[in-house]
Amino acid sequence: MIGRLAEDHANARRLAEGLAAVDGIRSAGGIAQPGDGPLDPDRVTTNFVLFRVAGDRHRFIEALRNEGVLMDEYPHGQVRAVARYGIGSADIDRTIATVRAALGAIHDRPTAGVGAGRRPGA
Repeated sequence: MIGRLAEDHANARRLAEGLAAVDGIRSAGGIAQPGDGPLDPDRVTTNFVLFRVAGDRHRFIEALRNEGVLMDEYPHGQVRAVARYGIGSADIDRTIATVRAALGAIHDRPTAGVGAGRRPGA
């Protein structure tokens, strides 16, 4: 089981690296990652990834859930993603793409889901 956990930690680190490249993803703040800068993947040492989003966190999580990606609202405005058994490399790639789309959707239209709300001419 310890080997499994090492794989989860590696997947979480990969997720953090992908999220760090997404506009609108910020550091978790507090003791998880002090400051308000970009997410620092070097701070991810477990299978949890904590971060904040630019925009409405509740709508962001709802947009993810609508696409089958589950994350939690965490204290202090944070979002928590967990890499666990059954989540592989393809799931990490899909999650990063879904996060990018969800952030775009919550900024495009007040009630848009991930697949909706494109700006006119976009």
